[in-house]
Amino acid sequence: MTDQAYVTLALVPGIGRARVDALLRAFGSAEAALGASLKSLTALPEISLAAATAIRGAEGSAAARVLARAGELGSPSWAAGRTRATAAKCVAISRVGWRGPGWWW
Repeated sequence: MTDQAYVTLALVPGIGRARVDALLRAFGSAEAALGASLKSLTALPEISLAAATAIRGAEGSAAARVLARAGELGSPSWAAGRTRATAAKCVAISRVGWRGPGWWW
């Protein structure tokens, strides 16, 4: 799973942790979830038509900006190799803003 695909999925409005987890269980990766058909997405009980439509329309440009900003800010050494943890931090930074060193990790 790439950071960009995971962050793209996590940034979709209305897609929180429970829905991301359901999508990852069903499709195996964020990339596969983003590429799934509306029919496949709405087959999941957790995913409404509105959510599926939002997922299908998701673009990676916001995720790329979030990841670039996170790279500028640096990341702790323990996050190396922890794609989902790093991506989750990037999403948090994008949603609430940077609050200084150590506020998240």
